[in-house]
Amino acid sequence: MNDENPDSLDGLAQGFARLPNVDVPPGLEHRILHSLLHAGVLRRTPHRIWPRLVGLGAALVLFGAGLSVGAQFARSRHAATTTREPQYLLLLYNGTGPQLEDVAAHRRWASDLAAHGHAIYGERLDAFATRIEHGVPTAAQPVDTLLGGFFVVSAPSASVAETIAASSPHARHGGRVVMYRIRPT
Repeated sequence: MNDENPDSLDGLAQGFARLPNVDVPPGLEHRILHSLLHAGVLRRTPHRIWPRLVGLGAALVLFGAGLSVGAQFARSRHAATTTREPQYLLLLYNGTGPQLEDVAAHRRWASDLAAHGHAIYGERLDAFATRIEHGVPTAAQPVDTLLGGFFVVSAPSASVAETIAASSPHARHGGRVVMYRIRPT
């Protein structure tokens, strides 16, 4: 036999160097790696995991941002419904012009009211309605004075609430605003 130490790395390298050069069949290396990975003998190298970790991190950041926006919306909606001042419901009925079409004007108006300490929340309503009579839903017939939206606003008195309702873009452009005081339950 030879005097090389087969347990040393140098001995193994010399032993492999004496092997004849053989062409490896196509796909053999891939099949062997797949088998070893599947058997748990080998693990994937970390560089293949980084793109997945970065993607997971980005997904978590976006999820957190969505939660933050949702929580902020819930707080503003909750503030509009739990204020200590009396609250008033402003129902916006369509008039002859496009009062509800200027959503930006309504947002500016609501933001200005919020900046002056009034809790406010509102939504635009869909034109399609369902009427439920005796537990049976039916499509409601559209009418000229269709309810188009609403706001819930806090105000220290009914006269201040009336002033707020009159200052809305809807009322200033020919729409009809009907105001109700909300009774706490």
